[in-house]
Amino acid sequence: MLLYTYTFLQGTNAQAEAYNRILQVARTYDEDIQQIEDLKKLSIEKLTYLADQQVARNRVYSFVQGGATGAGGWLLLGVDLPMMIGLNLRTVQLVGTSYGYNMHNPIEMVVALKVLHAGALPKRLQYEAWEELKEDVEQYDRLMSQEKQLTNTTWIEQPLRNIFKTIAILMFRKKLFQGVPLISVGVGATVNYKTAKNVSDFAKRFYQYRAIQER
Repeated sequence: MLLYTYTFLQGTNAQAEAYNRILQVARTYDEDIQQIEDLKKLSIEKLTYLADQQVARNRVYSFVQGGATGAGGWLLLGVDLPMMIGLNLRTVQLVGTSYGYNMHNPIEMVVALKVLHAGALPKRLQYEAWEELKEDVEQYDRLMSQEKQLTNTTWIEQPLRNIFKTIAILMFRKKLFQGVPLISVGVGATVNYKTAKNVSDFAKRFYQYRAIQER
């Protein structure tokens, strides 16, 4: 499902437009930039600024999407987890692109999916995932091994958190304030925002570290 979601996002017009916006902003710093890989000519500070723009948008989108889930019906509840994964995966792609990595590269796809997985983990498990990612990008061949997994059983905590969020939304849905289930909206918005913050912060730190190491 993650692989199909990744491929689908890469083929959307919205993603292509986002990549073009990144290049347009980058050309204000260096007019010779023509493609994603050329972004590596810029300083780390400038690349971080490009990434910060993508991170900020993702947090707003996730907050709004979570709030809509809390206020909506069964349909929105049913698509909440896929939408949340899609939004955060899209952000990982854009953050990686901001640091000059071509997300159409099959190896970068695997790296991005592992970054998404690591960013969604509880804090206590992120260090081990970080160390594994560092080893993987130093040895690209390992990423293509069929014995390596994109995710593992530790990721089950994310769906479990989503289930608890859904239960909380349903519990408080009938508690209306002027016709709006404010508690349910708050729960949905807060949980999705926190998840987006964790994933986007991890992605930015990882790609920033990677860009510095390559220099």
